[in-house]
Amino acid sequence: MTDVPSLFVVLVCLYCCQRAVGAHTSKACIAWLFVAAASNIVGGTVRQIVWLGTLVMLPSTAWLLRKRRGVLVAACLLWLGSIAAVLFFMRWYAAQPYSIPESVFQAPVPGLDHPVFTAFLYSAGGFLCLLLVVFPVIAAWLPHIRTARGASLLGVVSLLLVWVLIQFVGNWNLPWIPYLLDSEFSVPTVGQMSPFHGPFIFPTWSRLLFSVLIAAAFLALLASIRAQLRVAGGLLRSVAGSALFWLLVPFSLSYCGLLFLHAVHDGGVFDRYALGIMPIAIILLIRLYESRIAPSLPGLCTGMLALYALLAIAGTHDWFAAQRARLAAIGELRVAGIPRAQIQGSFEYDSWTEINSGGHILGTGVHVPAGVTQPQYQPADAASPCEIDYARLMPGLRPTYTVAFPPMPCLALSKYPPIHYHAWLPPFQRTVYIQQFPTPRLSASPDTGKADSQASSEAGQGRSAQGLL
Repeated sequence: MTDVPSLFVVLVCLYCCQRAVGAHTSKACIAWLFVAAASNIVGGTVRQIVWLGTLVMLPSTAWLLRKRRGVLVAACLLWLGSIAAVLFFMRWYAAQPYSIPESVFQAPVPGLDHPVFTAFLYSAGGFLCLLLVVFPVIAAWLPHIRTARGASLLGVVSLLLVWVLIQFVGNWNLPWIPYLLDSEFSVPTVGQMSPFHGPFIFPTWSRLLFSVLIAAAFLALLASIRAQLRVAGGLLRSVAGSALFWLLVPFSLSYCGLLFLHAVHDGGVFDRYALGIMPIAIILLIRLYESRIAPSLPGLCTGMLALYALLAIAGTHDWFAAQRARLAAIGELRVAGIPRAQIQGSFEYDSWTEINSGGHILGTGVHVPAGVTQPQYQPADAASPCEIDYARLMPGLRPTYTVAFPPMPCLALSKYPPIHYHAWLPPFQRTVYIQQFPTPRLSASPDTGKADSQASSEAGQGRSAQGLL
C-alpha cells in the first residue's frame, strides 16, 4: 500500500508551503515553493492523488503571497510546469506494458447498480472512519454535552438513538467500510483478496457504544462551531482570513472530490484513503479548540490517544503473528516439495508466485502489449466458497493446498499439522490449518533451478517463523 509514503509527500509539501508563507523575503518564498513543487512532483509518482499538493496547495499558497514581489509569477510558472510534468508521467505510465491506466473521469465498472448512490454511502462511511481515527481529538468536545438543556438535549438524544437504530437495523457497524481497520482487528480467514475479512474481534454492543461516543463528540463539535459562527466577527471571519485555511481546506475539498469520483467508478473506497486528510483534520481541530475553548486539550484526549496506541500495537503484533504462522505453514509444504504454484498462501504470496512465473498479474484495464497471448483462467473444481476470489488475476496458480485460519468445510484436512500462534487481542489462541482440495488439480510447472533454492529459503523462513510464534 502506498498510503503512508503518499502521506509523507503531502506533509512535505505542506511544510514547504508553510515555510514559504513565513519567509521574510521574496526569494525565500520562491525557493520554498520550488521545493514544494519539485518534491511533490517526484513523490507523487508513488500515488497520483498526491499531486494535489502542487496542483492545489501550491496555488493556494501563492494566493496568500500574491503581494510579494515576483512570487505570483514564479508560482504560476511552477504550477504550469507541474501540470506538464503530471501529464508527462501519466502518459509515460499508460504506455508501460501491463500497467493500469486511470483517469479522473471514468465510466462505472460493469454490473454496478446505482453508482452515485453507492458512492454517497461509501463517502459517508469514509467520513465516519475519519471521525473514528481523529476521535482522540474530537473527544475534547465530549464534556460540553453536559451543558445541553431542554430542546438541545432532546435533539442530541434523539439523533443518537436514530444513529444506533440505523446501524443495528442496517447491520452497518464500526468500522463501517473496509479495509485496514477491518483487517487489523479481525480474526484472519482464508487468503482472499476481498476487503471483508473474518469476524471482528470486538462485540457488536461495544462497537455500537463507541459509535455513539463518536457521534456525541461530533454533535458537540458542531454545536460549538455554530455558537462561534453567531459571534460577530467570530469564527467564520477569522478562519477565512487565516493562512491555515488556504493551505488546508482547498486541498482537502479537492481530495474528497477525487475520492468521490473514484467511488463512483470503482463502487467504493477504503478506510485507509482517509489517511490523506487525517493530519489536516487533526491540525484544524486542535487549532480550533486551542483558539476558541482552552489553550490545551483535556486529559480525556490523552487517555483516548493512549488507548488507540495500545490497540494499534496489539493489532499490529497480531497481524505480524498471523503472517508468521501463515509463512510457517507454507514452509512445511515447501519442505515437502510442493511447488509454489500449487499453494494458495495469501494474495501477496500468490501474487509474487504469479509474477515470478508469468511476469505480471492480470486484471481489468491492464495494458497488454499488442501480439501477446494471455493464459486463460480455468475455474477450480472446488465448491465456490473455497474458490479464491482473485483466481482470475493469476491463471498460473493451480492450488492443491491452501492455508486457512478456520477450517473450510468444502476442503479436506491435509496430513500436515496445523500451526498454532498466540495473539494479544481475543481470541488469544489461534490456529492456521493446511487444507487440501478434495479433487486432483491441474499440475503446475515443477520447481527447478532457482525454484529449488527458493524452496529451501522459504522452508528455512517457515521454521524460523514457527520459532517466533
